[in-house]
Formats: sequence, structure tokens, C-alpha cells
Amino acid sequence: MAEPVPLAEFFKAHGGFTEERFLDKYDGAFLLLRYQGSPPAAFYLERRPDFSVSLGSDDECDLPFEMDQTLDARHATIAYHEGFRGWTIEDHKTEFGTFVGKQRIQQGRAHLIQDREVVKVGGLMVMQLYTSAALWGRMSKAGITKRIKSTPKPPLPDEFDDDDEDEDEELE
Repeated sequence: MAEPVPLAEFFKAHGGFTEERFLDKYDGAFLLLRYQGSPPAAFYLERRPDFSVSLGSDDECDLPFEMDQTLDARHATIAYHEGFRGWTIEDHKTEFGTFVGKQRIQQGRAHLIQDREVVKVGGLMVMQLYTSAALWGRMSKAGITKRIKSTPKPPLPDEFDDDDEDEDEELE
């Protein structure tokens, strides 16, 4: 399973991609993670029926936050749901709950996360789901995807310059 990547590093590594290349590489979605006291990070969510990510304070979780005492050991699971064609989150009957938007979701039941919707687990972690296309749009709007200007072409070697004037006169 992949690790969260600091957002600045992710943008730097992928800012030169074309939209087509970015979406070919990442056909799923991203969680943008903001954990109190840490820089924002990106975590890729695959678009596969068997894909899931566990979140909690247990270091055995796919996304462990051991220092967060407001998270249960196995707090929640995010999974791709083919029927919904999107990612769901399920709260595992936790004390502090899981919130999507400002609503606490029902425990033990998968809840569909909409594109760009904010999810809060425990008291210190805030996440936002972005489809790959939406994240590309955010990167593009922020100017991260601006292409590096092509470098000027080098001048032709001297051997090609000598007789060009004579040929141009003959063609006129």
C-alpha cells in the first residue's frame, strides 16, 4: 500500500504531466489529508472493487495515526464501491465518530463520499476526497501544471550558413 506524500512534493513531481498522462496514471481518487501539526499530504485511492484503506490509531492500519487519542484503533474504512461508482467510508462504531460534511455518519454503514467532500475522523484529522480529474483541475487552476517553456532551438552549425544566401537568391 502506498504512503501519503506531502502535497508540495506531489505537486512538484506531477506538475509537468499533461492531463491525459495524469489521468492515465491515476484513474481513481485522492484523499488530501490534513493532520494537526503536519503538512498536508495526498493519498491515492485505487478504483478497484477489492480496494480498501483502514484508518485508526493502531499502527497496523493502512493510514495509522498513533498519536491521535480521538481515533479508535480501527476507526474507519474507506473502500471503492462498484455499485456507487465511488468511494465510501464506514465508521466502526467509534466513540468520537466520523463526519462527512458536518453530519455524523451512521455507524457500521457505508457512506458514499462525494467529490471534494470533507471528511473528519476523530478530532485531529481532516480529509477531502478529490477524483483524479478534480485534483488535476485544482493543480491546473493553481498554475502547477504550466508547461516548462521550450528552450530555444540551438543555432544551425556554421557549415549550413555559408551557402544559404546564394541558394535564396537563386530561388527568388
